Amino acid sequence: MHDRILGIIIGFFGLLVFCVLVFYSSKRNRNKNIDKYDERQLAARGKAYKAGYLALMLYFGLLTAAYVAEIDIPDKYNIPILFGGICFGLGVFCVVAINNDAYIALNEKRGSQMTTLILLTVANILIAAANIIINNKSGIWITNIFVALLGFIILAAILIRQKKADKEDAE
Repeated sequence: MHDRILGIIIGFFGLLVFCVLVFYSSKRNRNKNIDKYDERQLAARGKAYKAGYLALMLYFGLLTAAYVAEIDIPDKYNIPILFGGICFGLGVFCVVAINNDAYIALNEKRGSQMTTLILLTVANILIAAANIIINNKSGIWITNIFVALLGFIILAAILIRQKKADKEDAE
């Protein structure tokens, strides 16, 4: 029990340090060149938010129906199921935004975003694999699989969009 409390305390202070760094970084970069989106991208991003929100509400509606129907779901899967819904809504948002070319600002570079996405996807795969190898029965590691799957979906959507844009440019 003491290890759990220590882990919570360390996690809290880690989150606090992260928040301070993000706040400091945002204050420092506020006066620099801000990424600009044109009106078409802003409208497309609004449609993507709407699609993602509707997908999330549909998912939670189906989940609520499953609970009302008293479908037996083990307690250890409650968090992964809820997190899966969030990943589903986020995935819909990302795919719609990418498909409408509203995922990158006019003066942003795509390379660093792709590298970060690939690294996060690989890290989540490795964490999930490590939990499978040590036979972790908590079920929470499934969230790493969801995030890795979301990363693959986003990467695929970006690559498909890039192929589509290259084909449009060739015509």
